[in-house]
Amino acid sequence: MKTIAVAAAVSMLLFGGCGSKDGSGSQSSGSTVSPAKLSSALLTISDMPTGWTEGTGETTTSTESSSDGGSNSFNDVLCPESAAALPDSFTDLGEADSSATSSAWVEFSKSSMGPFLMQGAVSGSGSADKRFDTIKSALEGCKGKTWDDTDKEGVKTTYSLAPVSAPKLGDRSFAYRITGDASMGELTFDLIMGQKGDVLITLISVSLISPFGRESISADEMKQIVDTANRKLAEL
Repeated sequence: MKTIAVAAAVSMLLFGGCGSKDGSGSQSSGSTVSPAKLSSALLTISDMPTGWTEGTGETTTSTESSSDGGSNSFNDVLCPESAAALPDSFTDLGEADSSATSSAWVEFSKSSMGPFLMQGAVSGSGSADKRFDTIKSALEGCKGKTWDDTDKEGVKTTYSLAPVSAPKLGDRSFAYRITGDASMGELTFDLIMGQKGDVLITLISVSLISPFGRESISADEMKQIVDTANRKLAEL
């Protein structure tokens, strides 16, 4: 499904995803947080509102840049000018300052049609400020624009982006909504990124409004989710 594929592309962009799947890769000295510790900051099914189920989650450790960064995929949800300005994955930003990067993420859903929630954490010694500023700048570059993506079935989706308000996440944070209008309905991607020290936490919610129904996260649910994520981040 297009919704799931695009959400996965966004998560790979934000969280990286190369390296050891069991978290056994080497760590650099400095302030990089281990995958196991990052995982402790992620939401669990007991933290979620009623009706959600947990999907797959992974922890990774990397000292190598990604070979399958997915630049073609994140063009789906960022305006082309901003997508072209970003590296293939945030793992590459870690490599730029010779830092190892560790990451962890988890996924939740209410049904096969959504809504979906993806949460990731990434830490690379000394690189969090640069990562945060880079993705914020890229998203800001899409404000006031519309852009199109046509999938292999010929379905065209027109995207736009706007800042939204959200509860605090970490010491500094931002939130944007990407909306995609297509014949199948309307997709919304709410992205919240927060920073605490060398750790970045990102929450992505994906909702679908279609002729088959409205699959979205309520404002109360989202507040509960972000408040809990903020509390767990503060405990790192």
